Amino acid sequence: MAVITRLFDINEKVLKLRENSTDELLSTGFKTLDNFYTVKPTGTTIIYGYPKMGKTEFLFQLLISLSLNYGKKHLIYSPESGSAAEIYSAIIHGLTGKTFDKRYHNYITEEEYFRVQPFVQDHFIVAEDTDEQGLNFDEYIKLVKNCKKDYKIATSTIDNWNDIEHESYSNVSDYLKRKLPKWNKLALTQNIHSFLICHAKNPIGLKNGELPKAPTPYEIDGGAAWLQKAYNMICINRDYIELNGDVQLGNEVDVIIQKVKPRIVGKTGICKLDYDWIRKCYSETIDGQIYYIESPYKESYKAPTKPSAAIQSAINYDAPF
Repeated sequence: MAVITRLFDINEKVLKLRENSTDELLSTGFKTLDNFYTVKPTGTTIIYGYPKMGKTEFLFQLLISLSLNYGKKHLIYSPESGSAAEIYSAIIHGLTGKTFDKRYHNYITEEEYFRVQPFVQDHFIVAEDTDEQGLNFDEYIKLVKNCKKDYKIATSTIDNWNDIEHESYSNVSDYLKRKLPKWNKLALTQNIHSFLICHAKNPIGLKNGELPKAPTPYEIDGGAAWLQKAYNMICINRDYIELNGDVQLGNEVDVIIQKVKPRIVGKTGICKLDYDWIRKCYSETIDGQIYYIESPYKESYKAPTKPSAAIQSAINYDAPF
């Protein structure tokens, strides 16, 4: 259903856009990234890339920053990340720099856990499946509305699109053209920012010695429909490094802004961040100085701790992602 709206009827709203159009934009916590992308309180963002690129960790860093700097509350539906306990532990890891894995020197203490527990309790709500069948799209919409009412959430997350139980369809593109606008409208009607993570198809047909390039939106199942219906679209892509004669994924990450809507949100382009997998934190480098998202729950440090080549070869380098 649609209604006719005339300019004189909404004159105050239009003037408010003129006066405050950029005032409401929220920082990502990274100055270099803010040059390309900021978070509009009401809107949607799709984050995509190949598997093991750090998409979930990137999003969790954004959510942590929004909570620390603006007090925002978040609903997270991420079956791919594991149980609710595992998701909360990942959030705490990114917030404190302390792992729940006792094999590492930054193993979190009970004191550190209980210190950060109230903050996570107040700002993060995790939805967990009760059986082998996940949420369908209508159930997810109902969940978001309930959490907006009960917890005053500012964002919602689906990680990832394939974990939603979709109704049968014959054409992926046509299905997305029906569902993604509904997802966009949910954010508008509930006055929240909705994040959605999806996977690009693994690269095939590479020539000998050729490394995969960052995927375009057309490499997601459904192709052009994602780019057409997205408000904001970001690709997360890790660079490759040579380690002990082998080519492996490194910790330098290209954050590729493929689309921004509305234009006040930012512009297309590439921002480079580094991922400190020990502390589960992203960092940026400005004039030779390394900066992290500031957190009162994180010990002070100036530079990321990167393992030596010997340690790298002794562990699963991709495991933290």
